[in-house]
Amino acid sequence: MKIKNSTELREYIDYLLLTKEDNMLSAEIYIDYLSNNYCALIDEGESEKNIFNNFVDVLSLNLCDEGTNYLVRKNKIDVFKKLTVDDYVNDPYYQNVNSVSFSQGGIVLKKETYPAYLAFVYDDLIIDIDDGYREITPMGYFTKDFSYLSLSKDDVVWMSVIPHEINTMRRPISSAKGKVLVLGLGLGYYAYMIAKKENVETITIIENDIDVIEVFQKAIFPQFSKSMQSKIAIVNDDAYAYLAKSNNIYDEIFVDIYHNASDGIIHYFKIKSLLKNNESQSHLSFWIETSLLALFRRQMLTLIEEQINGYDENDYKKERNINDKIINRLYWQTKNLEIMSKEQLKKFLSDENLKKLAEDVL
Repeated sequence: MKIKNSTELREYIDYLLLTKEDNMLSAEIYIDYLSNNYCALIDEGESEKNIFNNFVDVLSLNLCDEGTNYLVRKNKIDVFKKLTVDDYVNDPYYQNVNSVSFSQGGIVLKKETYPAYLAFVYDDLIIDIDDGYREITPMGYFTKDFSYLSLSKDDVVWMSVIPHEINTMRRPISSAKGKVLVLGLGLGYYAYMIAKKENVETITIIENDIDVIEVFQKAIFPQFSKSMQSKIAIVNDDAYAYLAKSNNIYDEIFVDIYHNASDGIIHYFKIKSLLKNNESQSHLSFWIETSLLALFRRQMLTLIEEQINGYDENDYKKERNINDKIINRLYWQTKNLEIMSKEQLKKFLSDENLKKLAEDVL
């Protein structure tokens, strides 16, 4: 990759790289919060300010530090949206399926609860393109308890129908039509919602975990209407194996075989590569694709930074881990590319271009 040595372009790249660091620090704060069950430490309050103050206290954030204060303001870590329980209680799936309780072997299907005033992530990332692709994590809270359906395996939560799940499924649900292939069963939320659509004819779900299938078929599927059940077929198979051998043509393919962007990015590259010459031209959609592309954009910015710092092709011949492999592939993929302006770089880092580049990463 050749980058023009112009003041405007270099200043823009410098800001992109600083923003990338902000995004990574912000993500670490949320991971710390979400992975350590801080809900037990959150006191009740009546305003976003109280929610944020508790958030700061449990994470020991020092707002007197100029860098921390800047990060909090720019990445909107101090913003918590008050959500309405009724918006989710009235969801069709929630109305018909959320009362399920079931256990089999190491799998437990039961209700869990978000306590009132607990802060949680309620939607996919928001990307501020005009501010160096700054990543904003939407955090919200309810003013009363909210119960939801959750599936645990060996005491580890695998999947749940929470506001984040409902909100991040809206776009893939809206695009579904005709014959739909679903990679990953989960708790059947996506399948339920598209089975309700008149323009969806058939739904083929590929799930490799037989225990998940059995629990779904025994405890959840019976609560689908007969007309919805008639559209759905569940196949116990590996997603990649099925794609490799299937000759079926689908109007829509929806991918949800990962838990988050970190473990999903590899699947994103693999599926994009596998289906890049898809003759049927199926519409392909991914769960939390905005987050996947944000992570991909960070990797691309790492490559740009290395190129500015004088790395050559010898630095891209060794691979210690999967991230090295991705960066190496991106180097060879973009080796002859010339970035001559800020606008050209913005186009290069756009969602549409990254989606295209993702087809040849792995």
